[in-house]
Amino acid sequence: LHYSRFDSYYTADAGSEEAGREMVASWNEYQRQIVAFELGLDYLFMPLYSTAICYCCILTSRVCASGCLLSVGIGIGYSQYVAALGDAAENAFLFYGLLNPNASGISFPAAAISAYIKFAIVIAGIFYTLILLLHHICGRIFTSKSKRSDADEMTKQD
Repeated sequence: LHYSRFDSYYTADAGSEEAGREMVASWNEYQRQIVAFELGLDYLFMPLYSTAICYCCILTSRVCASGCLLSVGIGIGYSQYVAALGDAAENAFLFYGLLNPNASGISFPAAAISAYIKFAIVIAGIFYTLILLLHHICGRIFTSKSKRSDADEMTKQD
């Protein structure tokens, strides 16, 4: 049993505290250590993915957008660091639930809420970048075709 099953449990079960406790209680010590290690390893990737998506949003905005769309892209880009903080909070809540399986609290539901926030921000950044790039590429293709057809018209008239 590994982190991905632990991570996906609360999205499937809406972060139920009881289901989380049952899952953790069903693991042996080795499985708990594996999950704890993978949760800790996840902290290393937070600055990487947030910076990569931030950079893509800002670069795409500066190359392909102007005005309000540029500001939106820069805002979505920098919000990726909020997504990383949400990921850190999610892992902290999962650690708490893992280390304190009998304690009452809201660790698993709070982890689920943190995960939803994280995924919403990350998906917004990826969609913004892809849509803006697609719009930019399509605009260049159609613009270059219309310029060629205008040039062909000019040569036919001569």
